[in-house]
Amino acid sequence: MSAMQQTPSIPSGPRYESRHPVSIPPQDDALNFLDFWRILFNSKWLILFFAMLGGVGGVYMAMSTPPIYRTQVLMEPVAEDHKSSGGLLAQYGGLAALAGIDLGGSNSSKGTALAILSSYKFIEGFLKEENLIPILYAKRWDLASQSWKDTDPNSKHTLWDAVHYFKGILKVTEDKKTNMIVLAIEWRDREQATQWANLLVERINHYMMERTINEATKGVEYLKNEWTKNDVVE
Repeated sequence: MSAMQQTPSIPSGPRYESRHPVSIPPQDDALNFLDFWRILFNSKWLILFFAMLGGVGGVYMAMSTPPIYRTQVLMEPVAEDHKSSGGLLAQYGGLAALAGIDLGGSNSSKGTALAILSSYKFIEGFLKEENLIPILYAKRWDLASQSWKDTDPNSKHTLWDAVHYFKGILKVTEDKKTNMIVLAIEWRDREQATQWANLLVERINHYMMERTINEATKGVEYLKNEWTKNDVVE
């Protein structure tokens, strides 16, 4: 009888059994509405402090910053009436028209006025004649001695600086709907803003009138010279 060979048994590892299963709810990272209000309530004093600080800062800025006033003038280009103008325009208006010179066309006058009002030369002359540099830089100008408070020549404002500063105060635009020129002054003094706007309108009108007369004079002189060269004029 053959002997039976016995296979050695391999010890097995420990076994784990769950006798009482427990369900774990999924974790939600988002805060619900109740948690949000709980955080706000716990931080109410900190939020109130920053709100009051912002309010005080806003009131201080509003009280310390000077108000800026805006004065606006509408200018409508008008063609010159040669019969009612009198003088050179009434006398030689027809001759200047023959020479191809425009004596007051609204379109050309508007474009010219816009260019002149924004030019450096025009603003420079206006600042010089009205002596506006001490007014523009009033904090650095001594009215009693009529000189700069700071004697350092590098700190003094030049005419070029004043022109660029005034260009930020002066706003010149064209209203496409009404075909008018809008001239506005934004300045901290209401009366000065109104005065400057009116002076600029008077100055540009005077400049445009002189320019028209000069062009008419040149055209008339040209026609006179050409007239004398020819014995017969058709």
